[in-house]
Amino acid sequence: MNYGTASRSTWFSLEELLVNEKAVLAKLSGPGSTLLMTKSKNRFKKLIEDASDYRPANVAEHPGWCGKSFVFGDGTIASPKNHDEKIIVAFEMNPKFALAGTLEAWLTGVGRVVANQPLPLVMLAYAFVPALLRFIPAGIFNPQIELVGEPETGKSTLAVLAASVWAGDPDSDTGGGETWNRTLGSLDPLKVSHSDMLLMLDEVNMAGGNAREQADLIRSATFRFASTGTRGRLAGPVMSSDVRMALLSTSNEALSQLVKASKTVVGAVSSRMVTINVSKASGFLDTVPDHYEDASEAAAELRKDCARNYAHPGRIFAARLVEAAAEDEDKLRRQIAKGMAAFLEQLRHRRGTDGTSERVKTVFTMIFAAGTLARRWGLLPEEWGGLTKSLLNVFDRMEGRSVTTGDTASSALERVKKYAREHGAAIVRVKTMSGPVSFKKFSGSPGYLLRRDGKMAVLIPSDRFQLEFVDHKAMMQELRRLGLAKTEGGKKPKLTVKTPSAICAEGRVYWILLGTD
Repeated sequence: MNYGTASRSTWFSLEELLVNEKAVLAKLSGPGSTLLMTKSKNRFKKLIEDASDYRPANVAEHPGWCGKSFVFGDGTIASPKNHDEKIIVAFEMNPKFALAGTLEAWLTGVGRVVANQPLPLVMLAYAFVPALLRFIPAGIFNPQIELVGEPETGKSTLAVLAASVWAGDPDSDTGGGETWNRTLGSLDPLKVSHSDMLLMLDEVNMAGGNAREQADLIRSATFRFASTGTRGRLAGPVMSSDVRMALLSTSNEALSQLVKASKTVVGAVSSRMVTINVSKASGFLDTVPDHYEDASEAAAELRKDCARNYAHPGRIFAARLVEAAAEDEDKLRRQIAKGMAAFLEQLRHRRGTDGTSERVKTVFTMIFAAGTLARRWGLLPEEWGGLTKSLLNVFDRMEGRSVTTGDTASSALERVKKYAREHGAAIVRVKTMSGPVSFKKFSGSPGYLLRRDGKMAVLIPSDRFQLEFVDHKAMMQELRRLGLAKTEGGKKPKLTVKTPSAICAEGRVYWILLGTD
C-alpha cells in the first residue's frame, strides 16, 4: 500500500495521521488548532487530498508477515538485513507479545522439565508451525490441536509452555494464551490478533453460558480458525481475508463430543481438530524430571519459568525465517516441503495408520518441519530428545495405540530382573556377608540382594548401573513413578541412595524393588 502527505515540504507518517492527528494539525495550523469544526476537518482532509508526492510503505493491519518482514504483536518488526522496507503498524499492539527475561533463561528453565518428554517437546515444535504456514503448499487448513484430559493432568501447563514461545503474562493463569470465555463476535478479532502465531485457548468448559451456546461457539470457532478467511461485516473495520494461524486448545472432553450437531458436522469438526489425550496416570510428563519430587512440582516450576521468560523463541524463529526467505524463498519452500514429505513417508509406513485422516497426518508433518528448523537454530536443543521419536510417540498416543518408548518404560523392571538373572550368584546376598567390603570390591560387584519389609531388592553400584544401562536415568524415573525404586528426596532429589553401611562405607547405589520373592 502506498500513502503519503506533504504540505510546505513537511512530511507526515501514517502513524502521525492516525494516532496523533492533533499534533499534525498543530504543525499545519499552529498552536491551539483542533479538529472539532467541520471547516477544520475539511481543511485537514484537503491537505491530504492535495498531496502529490508519496513514500512507499506496507501497512500491517495485523501481526505476522507483512511484505518481506514479520511484525510481532507488540509492534516490533523483523526485516531482512540491508532492506529499507517501510512498515506502518496499524493494529492495536498487545503487551503480552513483548519480550520478557532472556532466551538463555527460557532454555534453561524449560529444558529442566522438557528434556526426554515427548509430549512437551512436540507441543513446543508445534508452536513454531504458524510462522511457516506462508511457505507451505496451498490448500492446507490452519492446524488445530486440542489437549484433552481430566483435571490435574497438566494440560493447561503444557499449553502455557507452548504459548510462551510467542507471548506471556505473569498476571494471567493462561500465560500468553487466552480462555474460551468469549462470544462469537470475538472470534475473528482474536484470530487476526494471532496471525502467523500460536493462539492458545484454555478450558473449553468456560465457553458459552449453557450447553447450546457452548456447542455453537465451538462449532463456529473450529471452522473459522481452520480457514484463512474472516467473516465480512456490514459495519466496522474490514478484517483481513488471509489469516494463517495455529490453535492449541485444552478441554476435559474432545470438542467433537461437545458439538450438538449432525454426524456430518461432527465429522467435519473432528477432521479439522487433532485430539491428543493427556494420560490421567502420568499426566503430560512421562517421567518425573530430575531435581523434582513429583510431576506437580515440576509443572509448578515450569509455569514460573514461563511467567518470567517468554516470546524470545518465536521472535528469533521468525527473524531467521525472514532472513532465509529474503535470501532464497524458493529454497526455503523446498526445504519445508522436503521435511514434510519425509515425515509423511514415515507415517505411511507405520503399521495401523491407513485409516488416519490425511489432514491429521499433515499437521504432524508440519510440526516435524517446524521443529527441524527450530532445532537447527538452537531453539529446541538436541539434548531435549529426538524429534522424530517424540512425534511418533505422540502420534501413536493420539491414535490410541500403545506407546512405544523403547526399553525405558514398562520394561524397565524386566530389564533389571534380566540383569540379576544373568549375573546369578555373582550378586551378593547381604545376609551372607560377614561385614562391609572395601570400596574397590564394592565397585567391582554387579550388585547386592537384600530383603526389606517382605520385599526383595537389588542394589547396584551407581557406576556399574550407568555403564550397563545407557538410559539409566529414564529407567529409574519410570521405576520411581511406579513405586519400584528407593530414591533420595530433599531440595535436590537423586535417583541413587547412599550405600547401606552393612555393605560398604562409601559409594552410592540404585535401589530397585524386585518383588516379594
